[in-house]
Amino acid sequence: MKRITALLLALLAALPSAAQSVTRDEPSIIPRARSATIDRTSNGDVARAAIDEFAGCILGRRRKPTLEALALPSGSMEQGKALGSLGAKQCIASGELQFSAYTFRGSLYTALVRTQFGRKAASLGPEPVDFTKQPLPGDGSPPVPEVATLLKFASCVIHQDPENARNAILALAGSPIEDAALAELAKVYGQCLYADQTLRFSRGVLKGLLAEAYYREGSASSGTAAAAFVCTEVLGMMTTGEWYNAGFDAALGAELSRKWQGRFAHYGYVMEYAKPDSHAWSPRSLGGVNSVSLSAPCAESAGAPDRIVYQAWSWELASEAAWVRNLEAALTTIRQKRPSARRIELMTIVRCPGNEWCHPDKPPLGPDTDHNATKQDCHVPAYVDSAFVKVAARYPGLVTIAPKFEAHACAAKIDGIHLGDQNRAVATDIGNHYRTTP
Repeated sequence: MKRITALLLALLAALPSAAQSVTRDEPSIIPRARSATIDRTSNGDVARAAIDEFAGCILGRRRKPTLEALALPSGSMEQGKALGSLGAKQCIASGELQFSAYTFRGSLYTALVRTQFGRKAASLGPEPVDFTKQPLPGDGSPPVPEVATLLKFASCVIHQDPENARNAILALAGSPIEDAALAELAKVYGQCLYADQTLRFSRGVLKGLLAEAYYREGSASSGTAAAAFVCTEVLGMMTTGEWYNAGFDAALGAELSRKWQGRFAHYGYVMEYAKPDSHAWSPRSLGGVNSVSLSAPCAESAGAPDRIVYQAWSWELASEAAWVRNLEAALTTIRQKRPSARRIELMTIVRCPGNEWCHPDKPPLGPDTDHNATKQDCHVPAYVDSAFVKVAARYPGLVTIAPKFEAHACAAKIDGIHLGDQNRAVATDIGNHYRTTP
């Protein structure tokens, strides 16, 4: 076999020479790393963590152009230029970040794996993928030959030990979890090399390759699983319907949008969906104060959806215990009303940018807020998220949690959580997610 010692060094030298550079002097939505998370890391690990965090922000704010860039041939000059155009000053707290397109690509794939497979491992194929041959999994273009050889190795490693491969990708750079996972993976490297083959690369580059192979294989399987849902019903409030009707179906695509339908109730808070006789469960659209809007039905199985995406909310539940209690009650009724559902995905409201506040008064959750827009904002407290996690954990295989979607900016006119001119961007973000994620 051809000896490819130091192949990576040659590959890096051939990549676009212009490094990604982003400068920021004012606060951003990306928090500074807390000292507790980096005490045991080297400077290189701190740098890797910073790039990973930056990539996660870019993916959240510019998902569509990011996916378009990653769909280009990995390692190509064309992709390097596309990745170089993704910088967003809102994604760096202060100072300047400089890194190669190769490093950035790996961090973006790491962010994708953390987003799509952070809660549930991917379903991989029975055999490793040979990225040097066609066809390849997913919609992406074939990588350049040098990268294809490295991804073939990465795919083999993933299939030899999928649990530790995923753990390594999800772990914070330099953390004990990363150390342990990579130590275990090192035991299988020899099974993934040809005779007389040597590969040399840094820990960061290895994780990027593992992430790319894992995401490309896993998302291809996920796309098949997503198509397997015959009818997905979105349950939520009036504001849920506002983003649903602002381009969500267009982001899903013509074929997949036929498999979605929505139910949107004014004042459709979590307590209402818990009541079997609530207006939120009306079999037809309603006018008036307690209005209900129903979208066009699924093309098939509209009366028996096999997946529910439930955007649950109330400003009046001011503790984790209250949220757990009300989510459980709503789930009980949803399961009674929709016994055909084999998956129920819990979603919070669309959050303010960075999950900060848009309302200048920063109103907290509490009594007498659900019917008073001046006391409502798009900030989601941590105890709400923890309640979602606790409830989902009680229903393994049935209940999951949706990503924490954020508005790109506060609405031009603050009116509760009506997103106004921001609905289209949010609809695109959510639609893009469900187009690629089961």
